[in-house]
Amino acid sequence: MSGSRAGIGFAAAAMLAALPHLVFAGDAPLRVGVYHNPPKIQLAEGEPPTGFWPELTRVIAAAEGRSVEWVSGDWNTLLSELASSDIDVLVDVAVTEQRRERIVFGEETVHVSWSRVYAAPGVDIEVIPDLRGRRVGVLEGSVNVDGAEGIRTLLDRFDIPANFVAVPSYEAVFAALARGDVDAGVVNRDFGNHMRAQFDVVATPILLQPAELRYAFSPQAARSAEPSAGFDRRLAALKADPDSEYHALLQRWLGMDARDAERPLPDWARWALLGLLLTALLLAAGL
Repeated sequence: MSGSRAGIGFAAAAMLAALPHLVFAGDAPLRVGVYHNPPKIQLAEGEPPTGFWPELTRVIAAAEGRSVEWVSGDWNTLLSELASSDIDVLVDVAVTEQRRERIVFGEETVHVSWSRVYAAPGVDIEVIPDLRGRRVGVLEGSVNVDGAEGIRTLLDRFDIPANFVAVPSYEAVFAALARGDVDAGVVNRDFGNHMRAQFDVVATPILLQPAELRYAFSPQAARSAEPSAGFDRRLAALKADPDSEYHALLQRWLGMDARDAERPLPDWARWALLGLLLTALLLAAGL
């Protein structure tokens, strides 16, 4: 009898150990978080998401034999839902050490981006010290705000005070600039390049916060090694094949090739960023 009970106990323990794998195996749809960030992610009411990341996700999920359940929301809400395992995957997430404490990143970088400061019409902003005392619109929780080279970090480093106005989306940043509610705003390069013609905003030379963008997975998904291992495997194969859907989607949606996708900053941008930082140092020192 005791042997029978022991066998049942071992069987139960094995089932519990396998539970995370069972949760993410088979036909269970992947709950994938998406937020409006064109052209990388485009959301329209009543329509499935489009853009670079949703289309790439469909390619990878199909190759893994998985269906996708899209979960839309604002950036901060989705990040919290990922950390609590209410969703399985979040697309287009910049890697930071602080985020690694809450969520798990894939091993493969999808592409690299950076951010730019834009100005409202009639507002003269050319270098970082020009932001002194200005109202600066930012996406709440974004790496381009509080990252190692984010706008708040840079201004603090040079002791330049500014008034930050947090909004829930990059579109809201541009809308606030166009209305004159803020003097400057920070958005990522892909959104800015795609959307600036639709708003009355002015691109400045101020570039900041290069970022590796990856898929991020919930702690529960990471414990099962599914789907992160599958995503990494499929993504690595797509990146290695110059004729794959990955490269076609990069060109179609972001207008870049593989070298652009993996380069932290183009040569001209690196020199521009260095020049802006040196200028800020000289002005901060009163030279």
